[in-house]
Amino acid sequence: MNKKFTIYIVLGTMLFSLAQVSVAAPVQWTLASGGNGHWYDEIDFCETWTSSNADAQNQIFNGMLGHLATITSAEENAFIWANLSANKRWLGGFKTGADWNWVTGEDFTFTNWAPVEPNNLGGYENFLQFTPD
Repeated sequence: MNKKFTIYIVLGTMLFSLAQVSVAAPVQWTLASGGNGHWYDEIDFCETWTSSNADAQNQIFNGMLGHLATITSAEENAFIWANLSANKRWLGGFKTGADWNWVTGEDFTFTNWAPVEPNNLGGYENFLQFTPD
């Protein structure tokens, strides 16, 4: 799927919080199901990436702080879309110069860009967002 959306993550017992309307409970991509053990949750949407990033860093789940989500594989992307709402979301991706980075410092190797993206519309698209088709 070529979609864009916002999510947060807490590692160890990772919590990816998708910034939008809260869901009943966080969902875990379990190791037993081939996942990474991370937890995913949705929270109220913030209009800017900076606000969402700050909000994500203030989320606490199982004693761990959150951050905007990093999607590092097609399987993780599919899990998120299958288990959370398809609302507009900020991801933990940001651009420095011509390079895309994750807020966690992980390698930015997986991409699932929508057609003609990233296009740097207006010369100021420096943050990663998923939006529904």
